[in-house]
Amino acid sequence: MDIYDICIVGYGVASLSTLLQLSVVKKQQPLKVVIYDPYFDGGNLRRRYGQVRSNTTWAQFLDSIKDYTEENLHKSLRSLQRPEEVTSLDLLVSSLLKVVHVNYQNLQIVRKCEEVKTCKEDSGKWIINTNLSSSTAKILLLNYGSHPKSLNYPKPTLQLDAVINGNQLPCKRGDKIVVFGTLHSGVLCLNRLLHDSLRIVAIHKGDSPFTYVRDGAYDGLKQDAANIADYLIHSSIKFISSEDHETINKELDTCDWVLYACGFKPSDESIKVFTTQDQIINIRNYNSETGQISNRPNLFGFGIAYPNSNLNETDGKTYYDVSFPAFMKHIGANINTILSYLEK
Repeated sequence: MDIYDICIVGYGVASLSTLLQLSVVKKQQPLKVVIYDPYFDGGNLRRRYGQVRSNTTWAQFLDSIKDYTEENLHKSLRSLQRPEEVTSLDLLVSSLLKVVHVNYQNLQIVRKCEEVKTCKEDSGKWIINTNLSSSTAKILLLNYGSHPKSLNYPKPTLQLDAVINGNQLPCKRGDKIVVFGTLHSGVLCLNRLLHDSLRIVAIHKGDSPFTYVRDGAYDGLKQDAANIADYLIHSSIKFISSEDHETINKELDTCDWVLYACGFKPSDESIKVFTTQDQIINIRNYNSETGQISNRPNLFGFGIAYPNSNLNETDGKTYYDVSFPAFMKHIGANINTILSYLEK
């Protein structure tokens, strides 16, 4: 069985960012990397939410990849849209894929279209198992992304990606929908549902339906989402605070559908990680600064499942940085530490 330097689980934005960082590492021999992903299309961001316009401007994206992009490709990418425009997730990820593929020659990569089931420590390395095969790697990176949270109310549920992407929905004109969440994805959903002539109730946290970066909110709305929210606040949508449980329950009793736009959670349910003694490792316990998981010296995670955290001094709350530039910065700050374990 070949021993790889690094195993990466997932092929979304975090893993693509990692490959860019690895592509410029100076080694006598190319790094041997095995990657597991069922699709290899850029992850859920592109596959399920590609039409969403992110909060990352084209200039911010180009600045994040400039050190990894040869001149002609960078020039070609610059011509795709204006620097100040926010970027659709499909354009961002497809462009990132192009940059990564150009840099592949500096890495020895094996791609496996399989879903990882278990990972186990073994003499300072990791044995990675799927239903079809096994691999051994010195370093394991869990960059497997996330999926929408659910509050599990006993009501028919609209799928977040179907609403955001404008797919045909099972609801009919005049149906009542309770939407949980009024941040970025919630705003996009509310806008789409409103234009479908549906009765909408939106559940929000805090004192007001929307919070904005322009008002000092660290994770508030900005760019396109802020403009949409300014329109929605004067629409027919009924807004209810998440603290008003009595009113929420009444609305749920009479609604036809619910939609959960209240955040995402890591897609780690199907993966079990074990110690040498077959004890389960808590892979949700990680150092948000370094990405190190459960104090294991050669186990890391990045991206939306393991984001860098930021304590905001204004309100004393901890926020998580989940933009592409944030992923690049987080991984770049720790790549040398990760690679140092190859020498041990």
